Amino acid sequence: MRSRVDGSGTRRALERAAHALALLILLWLFIQSLRRHAPPAESVTVRELPAALARWSTTRAPERVHAVIDTALSPVQRDWLSALGGAGTRTSWSGKGALPLAAVAEPIADPTGGTGVWVAAPSGTTVILADRFGVLDSIRTGAAGARFLARSAPSAVRVRS
Repeated sequence: MRSRVDGSGTRRALERAAHALALLILLWLFIQSLRRHAPPAESVTVRELPAALARWSTTRAPERVHAVIDTALSPVQRDWLSALGGAGTRTSWSGKGALPLAAVAEPIADPTGGTGVWVAAPSGTTVILADRFGVLDSIRTGAAGARFLARSAPSAVRVRS
């Protein structure tokens, strides 16, 4: 014998309504994924970035900004873009010409001093080690990156491609 709950017309109606609502939500999400998204309100290159950052910070910031990374960002520019994102401006970036490069500089435990510099970059990339006085050395990276020994302080060395 069937229970009264199993044959309830109210339960069936609620289940059908829930299924219909779920299908409508899935349909709406699918349509949203096919729609073209509006382009960023402002798009700038790294060369235009300093003036744009000052403008976005002193006047009303656009809803969305996009940075085209064609050269390396300075730490100040990177942090400033991050701060804009934290303040509610949607930020994005793209960069086909930007080279992925990472470097670590650590003091060497030696009475004469020095700094060991390890660089990770794609194999075959020419990397340049410099300090405040100029270029110290350059090398083409191998499969394991590159390693330099500099007589400058760790905070004074810079690596670029």
